[in-house]
Amino acid sequence: KKDRFTDKVSWNHSKYFIDKFINDYKILGQVDLKNLAIVGGAIIDTLLQLPLKDIDIFVVLDDETITDPDKFVQKRIEKFAEDIYNYMEKNNNDLKSIEEKNQLKDPKFKIDKNKFFNLDSFNITRFRNIYTFTIPSIRIPIQLIATPYKNINQVFEHVDIKCTAMAFYNNEVLFCE
Repeated sequence: KKDRFTDKVSWNHSKYFIDKFINDYKILGQVDLKNLAIVGGAIIDTLLQLPLKDIDIFVVLDDETITDPDKFVQKRIEKFAEDIYNYMEKNNNDLKSIEEKNQLKDPKFKIDKNKFFNLDSFNITRFRNIYTFTIPSIRIPIQLIATPYKNINQVFEHVDIKCTAMAFYNNEVLFCE
């Protein structure tokens, strides 16, 4: 059957995964992922070179001094949303500046409108504890789970399908035992 077998790819270092993942989802390489773990199917599908259905991100506290985990998670989600929006806005402003500069020499010069982010298409919806981000350059949903986890091992303990207990966290690809 189609897609039953995949070409063998040597993933012997996290850098190879990071290069592939960030190449496919560039905007995630431009934002702060501190305390955020990309978990599950997105990791597996990237390793197997299959198309992703969504990207699940969990907030990991990794700090015993946090006194209000729920407030920390809320602030972290807000920062993620702000980082994404600011990156897209800066990209658009940079492209507009380049376009204006080049139009001084060639008034007909135009940057392809598809290179600009449609900021009106950036959307965040919430259903219970899951925030779903619709980002114009990423054609799949990013789901940020607003449950605070003490550490990455606790995330792995709560994964519903145990074979998907793997994560991209702190610039490393991690697997549960």
